[in-house]
Amino acid sequence: RRGRGRALMTAAPVGLAYVRSAIPVRPWDRGCTEESMAHLLPTDFDPVAREWIAEALEIARISPPVSTSEALVEPSVLEGPEGAVVVLCNFAGQPREHLEVSLNLGWSPSSITSVRSGEIEWGSDGGGKFTAHLDVDVTDMLLVRR
Repeated sequence: RRGRGRALMTAAPVGLAYVRSAIPVRPWDRGCTEESMAHLLPTDFDPVAREWIAEALEIARISPPVSTSEALVEPSVLEGPEGAVVVLCNFAGQPREHLEVSLNLGWSPSSITSVRSGEIEWGSDGGGKFTAHLDVDVTDMLLVRR
């Protein structure tokens, strides 16, 4: 600790350790089979490394404007004057049912629409955080209107 700050130190590059945990040890090739490294979609990440990264962000009081209940479904946000678009990319290798998407955009949406599923139900915790539930195959986009 130093003043109001705090430093975290590790003896290894945590991000690289996290990625490495999901890459199997086998020859790199350009084959066309499902087992070839050219078709590898890493999904077996070390949860301890993920928790360490998340803890560092929590200590720093950094929270993303959008998060999901599934670690391998990545949300990206594009904001504009009319609202926001949340792009969801599913890297889990299989569809995710009942995915929870939490929004903390600093404003209240008037509607949330899935590009694939249409209008979806959403709720609020009363503290500015909004939650929507939907099924995601590979990708989807949420149109969040102000």
